[in-house]
Parts: sequence; C-alpha cells; structure tokens
Amino acid sequence: MTVDPPLLPGEEVLWTGRPDPKRILTAWDGFLIPLSVFWVAVGIDLALEAEGGSRVGALVAVAVTGLYLVVGRFVVKACRKHRTCYFLTDARAIICRPGRAFSFDLGEMNPHVQVIGSRRHRTLRFTSDDPRSYGKFGSEMFVNTGLDFLLTPGVDSRFTFSDVLHTAALDAAVDDAVGSGRVAQGIA
Repeated sequence: MTVDPPLLPGEEVLWTGRPDPKRILTAWDGFLIPLSVFWVAVGIDLALEAEGGSRVGALVAVAVTGLYLVVGRFVVKACRKHRTCYFLTDARAIICRPGRAFSFDLGEMNPHVQVIGSRRHRTLRFTSDDPRSYGKFGSEMFVNTGLDFLLTPGVDSRFTFSDVLHTAALDAAVDDAVGSGRVAQGIA
C-alpha cells in the first residue's frame, strides 16, 4: 500500500516507516490478557445464573466481547498495522491510515519526543508543554493493543509511532528534529 502524506507547502519528509505487524504483544498485554480471561469466566458464570431469555442474550454478549478481547483485538491490530504509515517531516509527525491522517506539530508549544525501544524496534511518543498532549488518564493502556480504536491519536491519547523497526534513517531523522531546536528533548 502506497500512501502519500498530506504535506503542507514547503514541508519536507525526513523519514517514513510502518509499524511492524509481526510484533503483536505489548507490556500492557500482561495485564489485559488475564483481565480478558477473567471477564469471560465471570461473564459466563453470571450469564448462566440469568433467567430464561436473558440468559441467551447475556451469553452471546459475553462470548462476542470475550472473543474480541482474547483473540480478535490481535487480528484487528495486525490489520491496522498493515494499513498504517508514519511520516516524520521537518515540521510535523504524521500518522496515515486509509481515509484519515493525524498530525502532531513539531513547531508549537515546545514539543518533546521520547524514543523507547529495544535493539530491533522503536516507539516514538510525541508530547508538548500542553498537558492535553499526554491524552486522557489511562489512555496509555489502550495504545497499540487492538483496543486503540477507542482513541484518537493526539486527542484522547498520546501521539505515538508504535513498533517501528530501528534503522539508522529513523535515528538520523529524530536527531535532526532534536538538533534543529524544533524538539526540546530526545531520548534514545
């Protein structure tokens, strides 16, 4: 899939990449997987105690929700990763998905970029001096889990490039943004 970023006049792309669809689990899955299994077990128990016709409805609701939480969210996450492109320009960070683009301005309110990663992958989190740039309380739990359809990057949750393969080009683009003074902090 080829995606053209919605560039502003004179804006230059420094780096482009995609999330790695092979990287499935996050640190939050250590909490979400047991919670999902618990949800299904308690839901089935409560549904079996229900009376008559409400029992069937409750079992269906628990089964569908439980199936999504235990298995479906990983399928949704993998599909979303295949359709997502990240762009780092000289002025903005951009997330492109079919029919939608989200951007974080690197020129306003003292932007910060936090680089977290392993030998193979990086996650870039963009914030500013505006407390709203960190997203709503608890939103970090849902980012990159298959439940992030509940959030809008940069509005409900922190603007994040998740699970990007670590390359010299990515490091150079982040260093350029940090070294130019457009970004106040870079943690590699």
